[in-house]
Amino acid sequence: MTLTTLICVVARALYMYQAAIPEELSFAKGDVLAVLRLQDDGWWEAELAGKRVRPGLVPSNYLVNC
Repeated sequence: MTLTTLICVVARALYMYQAAIPEELSFAKGDVLAVLRLQDDGWWEAELAGKRVRPGLVPSNYLVNC
C-alpha cells in the first residue's frame, strides 16, 4: 500500500530563512514551497517545489499564498 501526501497550499517566500535546527527547511526569498501540513503553532511542514530536498518546518509568517 502506498501513502500519498496531499499538498494543502502553494506559497511563495517573502523573505529568506536559514534553518536553525535539522527539522527546519532553509529557503530563499522568492522560492515556491509546497505546504504539506498546516500547524496551529505557526510552523508548517513544507518542501521546496520542484527540488528534491527533504521536507522541513518553515515559519508561516515568512510565506504568502500564491
